[in-house]
This record gives sequence, structure tokens and C-alpha cells, in this order.
Amino acid sequence: MGLGIDKISSCHAELEEEEKPERIIMVVVTDGGENGSKEYRRDVLLSKINDCRSNGWEFVFLGADESAFSEASSMGISKSMIRGYDASSCVGVSSIYSDMSCAVSSYRCSGKVDMDADMKDVIRTEDEAEDGKSDFDGLIV
Repeated sequence: MGLGIDKISSCHAELEEEEKPERIIMVVVTDGGENGSKEYRRDVLLSKINDCRSNGWEFVFLGADESAFSEASSMGISKSMIRGYDASSCVGVSSIYSDMSCAVSSYRCSGKVDMDADMKDVIRTEDEAEDGKSDFDGLIV
């Protein structure tokens, strides 16, 4: 996560102001295996996440085991942005990616991540946008 945050922050900093996306969402997907960082201590990562969040970033954590909630919570990710899934099941994996797709669409339209969104709730046409332009201008990692 730390390297991902650094990379996106660096790319974002290089953009002209008018090219910078208004919204950034970082989705972390893990299979539950050991992910101990050799680059970042947890307190440094927590600080990076908090800094990013204060600049409008959102973080979503998708974990394949029961430790997903405690792991993500310890990094400052809110419980509403954490989902577990069954990595041993095609249905489990497909379902979590479908849910994530709906949540990202919701975020792009409204600026809020809704992990319980349904596609029928988030699909909008250009006619429905206030200014007639598409709202899909965010950067997705």
C-alpha cells in the first residue's frame, strides 16, 4: 500500500492542476497471505493513509480471510470500507468484484463510496448530470 500511495502521489503531483482528478480511490485486494512490508512500518503507513484521506482520497479494503477487518481497521480504514470474500470460490471472487464495480461507480457519480450500491442506483446518463458532462473523471488505482 505504501508503494502504491507513493506512486500515485508522485503521478498526481506531476499533473497540471486542470488535469488532476477530483477523486482518488485506492482499492486494496488481498488473499490473506502474509503481506509484511519491508519498506513501511504500520505507523508510517497509517500516517500516509491519513494524509491521503485529508486530501480527498478514499480507501477500500477487500480481504479473503477473517483478519481482513482487524488488519484494515489497524490501518485506519473505516469498517464501512472493508469487505471480506471467499477467495476459494469463483462466486465469492466474482461477487466482491461486482460489488466493488458498483461502489466505484457510485463514488464517481456522487463522491461517496457506497459498498452496498446496486448498479441500477448509480448508472446515470449525461442528461442527468447537472452540467451535461460525464462525472467519470476520477483516478482509480
